[in-house]
Amino acid sequence: MSNFQIENDELVFSNYEFPPAPVYPTGRLARHQVSEIVILTGQARVRCEPFQLIQVPFLDREQVFEWAHRSNIPCNEWIDVWGNLLEPFLDTEYIKERAEKIESELSSVGMNPPFVKALRSEVSSMMKAYNFDSMLWDWAYLDIFDLLSAARGTLSGPQYAMDEKQFFNFYFRVMNIALQGQRNTAQRTSHNNKTHVMRKPAPRIL
Repeated sequence: MSNFQIENDELVFSNYEFPPAPVYPTGRLARHQVSEIVILTGQARVRCEPFQLIQVPFLDREQVFEWAHRSNIPCNEWIDVWGNLLEPFLDTEYIKERAEKIESELSSVGMNPPFVKALRSEVSSMMKAYNFDSMLWDWAYLDIFDLLSAARGTLSGPQYAMDEKQFFNFYFRVMNIALQGQRNTAQRTSHNNKTHVMRKPAPRIL
């Protein structure tokens, strides 16, 4: 996990893990570089262009929302595409009702069951190694940044570590898939206008 702070009205990151990011391994984002703050299952992600989401530590999310409000930068809740795609790899029972709800949500952003099945099959071995073989046993939430960590061999093991070119292509591919989670203007909820509601992970059955 990277270190994060706000300094001189800029977002400052250090020890950032993912090489294609503009803040890797250390960097700053000024207001003009940030197009919006994306809210995914209660997590704050910084969107910058060309399309990338930058991870913000969970405990720092409120100060990011406050910074965005001061800077007149929108905070919009998206459908958490990768959070939904990776839910079967959590250390909990993937019950039928939950699976149907996720399938419906993914379908609403143009992801049909065969496409979802193909994506899950592609990352299955890597994510099982990341969460189970490593004994992490996360039962609550896995997202795009867990997937990217696994693709660098973090917890998943060196056999899953992509080389520089592979990871670069994979990084932008999964970012573009995350982009499908954007809601249209009528569906969006905004932290800036006080209508934003923090969405928590759904209850799990242990």
